[in-house]
Amino acid sequence: MAQVATVKRAAIYIRKSQVYKGVRHISPQMQRDACIRWCEDDGYAYEVFADVEGRSSGGTDKRPGYQELRRRLKEFNAVVIHSLSRLSRNKRDYFSFLEELRKHDIDFVCITQKIDTTTPYGRAFLGMAVVWAELERELDAERATQTIAVKQNRGEHCGTIPLGYDREHGVLKPAGDAREIKLVRQIFDLYGTGQYSDVSLARHLNVAGNRGKGGIEISDKAIRTILNTHDSYIGYSQRHRRSPAHALIKSRHRPLMPDSTAKRPLAPQHTQPHPTLTRDRTTQHTAPTTTTRPRTTPS
Repeated sequence: MAQVATVKRAAIYIRKSQVYKGVRHISPQMQRDACIRWCEDDGYAYEVFADVEGRSSGGTDKRPGYQELRRRLKEFNAVVIHSLSRLSRNKRDYFSFLEELRKHDIDFVCITQKIDTTTPYGRAFLGMAVVWAELERELDAERATQTIAVKQNRGEHCGTIPLGYDREHGVLKPAGDAREIKLVRQIFDLYGTGQYSDVSLARHLNVAGNRGKGGIEISDKAIRTILNTHDSYIGYSQRHRRSPAHALIKSRHRPLMPDSTAKRPLAPQHTQPHPTLTRDRTTQHTAPTTTTRPRTTPS
């Protein structure tokens, strides 16, 4: 019995961008015709994904046609575009798209720039693009770390705003709602008695009618977060975890409580093993006992 040949399928993507006077542009119809011609010449069945209504900026991925293409990408053997600028002007999104193509072994064809990963040179281009994407991610992470360090050196707060504070121009200030400040101090005072665990303290506060930011109930996770960020409540912040000097630095915000209150030891419930455990976790990683044999002197 003769085998039925599998028809290769290509996804064509076209995008219309804003037209500026005096600037040459390629109309959606011209893009479509050129991509269809390539598909027909190479024996591909095709489906067109288009963003041609109104303005469709390549600087964002919030485009209906593009999002539909990404969602159905695995259905195709190749993606065909007229030029690289039609796909995306955002380098991060562009490299992410190429990585996804490589991951699923989908060919990529760009008519204008002569990129065709069905050829050896095209596959080499895709491999280099993925390498550049990895480099770009690492550089982004390094720049983010440097930005955080600069802000922290200026005494600004980075990250989630702690309960009891608001943030203005990067600097924490005591919350406008005095109930938040009172709640934070109450959490430290009650926990410091040693009579509450995270769960029981959260339950106690909720029953008493206390609420966190936005009027939400207080969870045991929120209690733990507040206790773990006690440095913020005495006017300090911790350097970014990737920085060489992982230490406390003085911030510009006003403390909500004295050091002695915020640095009380953990409650006994958290310093003892759970009663249902049959052994302490610290014993699980104990190094095996070795027997030292007496050294013999050769005769």
